[in-house]
Amino acid sequence: TVDTDATIEAVGGSVALDAFANSEANIFTLGLVAGVSYARSDATSSVTVRDGARGTAGGDVVVSSVNVNSVAVKTKTINVGPMNKVPLSVSVTVAESYQHATATIAEGATISAGGDVHVLAHSTRNFDAAVEGGSTNQHLGVGFTLGLSNATANATIDGAVTAGGDINVLAQTISAKNKTNTKFQAGEPARSNAVNRLMVGIQTTRLVTDGLLGDDDKAVAAGGLVGALLKMVSDGKINAEAQKATALPRPQQGKSIGVIAASIALHDSAATASIGGTARVSAGGGVHVQSGVLDRPDITTQGLAALFRNPNIPQTPGERIFGIAVSYAEHANVSTAYIAGGARVNAAGAIRVDARTRLPYETPWHDVRNGGQVFGVVLQHLGDANLGANGYVSSWTQSLAEGNKKGLALSTDILVLDD
Repeated sequence: TVDTDATIEAVGGSVALDAFANSEANIFTLGLVAGVSYARSDATSSVTVRDGARGTAGGDVVVSSVNVNSVAVKTKTINVGPMNKVPLSVSVTVAESYQHATATIAEGATISAGGDVHVLAHSTRNFDAAVEGGSTNQHLGVGFTLGLSNATANATIDGAVTAGGDINVLAQTISAKNKTNTKFQAGEPARSNAVNRLMVGIQTTRLVTDGLLGDDDKAVAAGGLVGALLKMVSDGKINAEAQKATALPRPQQGKSIGVIAASIALHDSAATASIGGTARVSAGGGVHVQSGVLDRPDITTQGLAALFRNPNIPQTPGERIFGIAVSYAEHANVSTAYIAGGARVNAAGAIRVDARTRLPYETPWHDVRNGGQVFGVVLQHLGDANLGANGYVSSWTQSLAEGNKKGLALSTDILVLDD
């Protein structure tokens, strides 16, 4: 902040007034039967040239406010050994992110530059909230993720600004990532031995390819291979026992097993660039007032219950199996740029006022640059249970109910975009 009656002079150079804020919240919770995570991150940056302050430079004058706010929270719940006897399994994540960038030349302040004058406000959001839960014999599995965030950027000239070059008033908010994901899976249907061998082959090829290409996906590929190997061993035992069985066991009356998964995402972004009604602006070049908002909505919910069991295991699932998945997201993105009534703006060049809001459509292919990467993306899709379909949409909701007698699968997906 340049306080009232302060004077800054850089006759042979430039003046830079910068504020930068960086905040991070990274949490991973591993729970047996139950797990809960909560995180909040706040980032605020502000630069103000107050009433009565003066700044003079032979070169450029930059008034810049920038912040970066990152939230990465994941809750993973598992059930092993004696914990399988607990009837309920719960996994919950709640994440909040708030950030504000402000750059202001206040009414009564005076700025003079031989070069350009830049008044800049910028907020970058990295948001990732997730739940991953799994259970085997529980009557009910519940997964819930709540993501809340707000990002703003305000760049304003209310005082007197004179420049030999251009005058730029720019405000921008960007979501580098904006994800809210929930997956809860109770059991998994057995696959044939041939399918499992194919999946192991795909994951092995993917891992080798990523290693040769130096791809950052190596760790995910290794995890996929380990999971495919474990699945092959487990299903092999079930398939062998099933071939010996003469009849399926009778479901236990009155017993139900299921999953409820829900994701709620409420995210706001606002960028405002303005020349106020009290401003007096004169530029030897152009005057540009621009605001921009870029958001990347991404919400995924999966409630999967697939509890067909080995016929020779006495504790079989009941007759009612259900999988419920619900997604609700609101993304409000507002970009505003204006020159207010009463302002005086003179420019030798063009005067432009722009406001833009963008939600880019990006697929797993948008960063592919060579043939090896093409092969890697194809293998990723083949190794995914949904063939990578959720990578092509902003909102994905999936439910599955596969049991011994009755199955109920319900999916609800609501995505509200207010731009």
